[in-house]
Amino acid sequence: MSDLVIVGGGPAGVSAALWARQLGLDARLLDAGPEPGGQLHLIHYAPRDFAGAVPGVGSAIAATMAQQLEGNGVTIEREEVALALDVGGSEPAVLTADGRRFEASAVLITTGARRRHLGIPGERELEGRGVSYSATRDKAQLVGRKVAVIGGGDAAFENALMLADAGSAITLISRGTPRARPEFRERVASQPNIERLDAARVTSILGNDRVEAVAVQSKRGAHEVPAEGVVVKIGMTPNSEWLAATLDLDPQGFVRVDESLRTSLPRVWAAGDVTRPMRPSLAVRSARCCARSDRRFDAWRVDRPRRGRRSEPEPWSRWAPVESAGTPIRSAHLRFHRTIWLDAPRRPKQGTWVDGRPHLDQRRSPGRGACSSRLDRRR
Repeated sequence: MSDLVIVGGGPAGVSAALWARQLGLDARLLDAGPEPGGQLHLIHYAPRDFAGAVPGVGSAIAATMAQQLEGNGVTIEREEVALALDVGGSEPAVLTADGRRFEASAVLITTGARRRHLGIPGERELEGRGVSYSATRDKAQLVGRKVAVIGGGDAAFENALMLADAGSAITLISRGTPRARPEFRERVASQPNIERLDAARVTSILGNDRVEAVAVQSKRGAHEVPAEGVVVKIGMTPNSEWLAATLDLDPQGFVRVDESLRTSLPRVWAAGDVTRPMRPSLAVRSARCCARSDRRFDAWRVDRPRRGRRSEPEPWSRWAPVESAGTPIRSAHLRFHRTIWLDAPRRPKQGTWVDGRPHLDQRRSPGRGACSSRLDRRR
């Protein structure tokens, strides 16, 4: 029996396994795929917001993770599909599709998420005959054809660009405002063979033996868009069906966790894309909060006092809206949040000469403390 069984070999599971080894725990990683990495194997561009990642596409990052696991002595059980979570015994256990049982003192669920399906007429019937979920995998069947790419995120824009570069005529259909990163949107706008259709919903995929068109409901009403292929990129859904009978899930199927990533059962934790609310690391969460507070930063940058000015300073009221002179205030725009006075006089620099003699002023001014200079200390 292991100290910890981790179900899922994506970034969350790999990180947990490495940390468990550093803590001296006997960790066993169960992965449904042939190699760890999870959804990284489906990313065909170099991520720019993945700190410390090796240069390259997602599969290159996944290969590095696999090397880290092997180098740290983590036991990996490949192609083990979790079927159920058994908590009836003395120890929690994970049951797999091939009949194996993995018991441990604790279980961590990091099964992540998978691609979401449209769930419309014609999708299942024409899958493999024009309906695709990966332009990379089915590129040979889609090159040079009219293709409808459905989705508004990075994956949809990436697939549209990939097929457009190969000579396909693309209609990019998104249900609302596209969420893709700016560099993808700029590249799509510069492609003459990509037509965008925003605020549109695909209601069915039409065709007999192969895809012939997609039925769309948009601002123009109901109409058909000719297409010989359809690539579906509409987001992810959690891999949590095997937990429905044992854990508390939200209406979308995500595992509910608290601030410590504990689930509704003792000694069972969950992390990563399978959970709600998402719990990134403290450092990552702090950085994201700072990055998203751009409006507050812009306001501070405009109003903050500027250093190095030789001219007379502007009134303190620009940064601290207090009108009455002599009133102590707390200014959020000062680095150390010092108490300042609006009528505090400016004094010459220490060691300078005033009226033909050294400046030896030792008077106290509000909030400033004793005014001492090098000459004062010599005395």
